[in-house]
Amino acid sequence: MLVGYIKLYKKIFSSSFFRNNHFSEREAFIWMLTHAYFQEHNGNYGDKKQFSLTLQRGEFVGGLDFLSKVFQNGDKQPYWNISKVRRYLKKLQKANMTRTKSDKGINIVSIENYDTYQFSLNGSDKEVTQKRQGSDNIRKKIKKLKNINNNNSDFELLWKRLVIKRGNKIDCEKAYSLSKDKISDEDIITKYNEYASQVLEKSEPKFVAHLSSWLNNPEKYWNAKIEVNVQSLRNKYDLSETAYKYFGFINNQFVFLLDDRGMHYYYKYDLEGNQVEGLDKPSKY
Repeated sequence: MLVGYIKLYKKIFSSSFFRNNHFSEREAFIWMLTHAYFQEHNGNYGDKKQFSLTLQRGEFVGGLDFLSKVFQNGDKQPYWNISKVRRYLKKLQKANMTRTKSDKGINIVSIENYDTYQFSLNGSDKEVTQKRQGSDNIRKKIKKLKNINNNNSDFELLWKRLVIKRGNKIDCEKAYSLSKDKISDEDIITKYNEYASQVLEKSEPKFVAHLSSWLNNPEKYWNAKIEVNVQSLRNKYDLSETAYKYFGFINNQFVFLLDDRGMHYYYKYDLEGNQVEGLDKPSKY
């Protein structure tokens, strides 16, 4: 395991030796470390330098547009757009590596636990040693950020391969993270797509369960097989088209609506064709 520190000169980012390629997320974080102020700093900021601010040790000024240009590093292939910078800062904040705040409309980025990356102001060897003992925490945070990146990448690949994308994406990603030790990505894609295709054959897209609900209810959804269809149920239970309107495939159930002189009743049948409930008030739908 690599431990310890090296001196890294800030000029490395302006050296003509290196090609103008966009920064990796690791390089972007190193740039932030090298551009945070070593000690309290007073300066004027804003388009016209009209705002006087005092930055604390470990802080620097960096708006989204500015960081986008810095991290892009002259690369003509677009990569670090403003949206990506915003997502990256949120990931760093989630991993407790940085935090951001706004003062007079100026975006200020703070490096969390800055002293663990940098010598103390008084240069004491004893204090430096004590600060370095916090490096384990930093490695844990970096590992956590790496895991977040991997999970995000895996989920994005999975999300793209779904036949229909149902549900809030953030909620779906949370459910995906919790289910990774229970079901493989390939099984999720195969089983969810099979389930969604069966529902879409029989009903509208709005009746396909959200991916988060599907992942959180394995007994209900993962191995569900639809053995019947609307017509077979009409034949079995004498559900005429004039009296019983097919309402939809909801919560793994076929639902028919009976309008009896203004009173609405719902008849429900499971995947095997069994009647689940007799009459039901319309409030559920």
